[in-house]
Amino acid sequence: MKKEEKTFIVRRINNGQKGIGTFRVGYLPKGTTYQDLVAVFGEPQFSKDYFTDGKVQVEWLGSIDGHTFTIYDYKDPLPAEEVIDWHIGAFVKETAALVISYFNSCIKYDIG
Repeated sequence: MKKEEKTFIVRRINNGQKGIGTFRVGYLPKGTTYQDLVAVFGEPQFSKDYFTDGKVQVEWLGSIDGHTFTIYDYKDPLPAEEVIDWHIGAFVKETAALVISYFNSCIKYDIG
């Protein structure tokens, strides 16, 4: 019997506001690159010019199955294009599992 794959409803949120009020609920798989994120979610909506505290360089803002999420680097000394440690922010912890599952289904990630 063939296993049925999960279908996600994912969209970018382009409302001009970053994910205010989200908190870290998880991480993308270690080794995830900026290029991987662009391939799955498109270019980030926010860059370091948007953030005044210097803690975040880039951020994606989206919705998965109706749950708002953010993906961002946090206090990473490397340029965003070299970061391999990405945080997932949301309003509820379960959103992290949805984002990771969707990301892995798109990338077919090989952790090695």
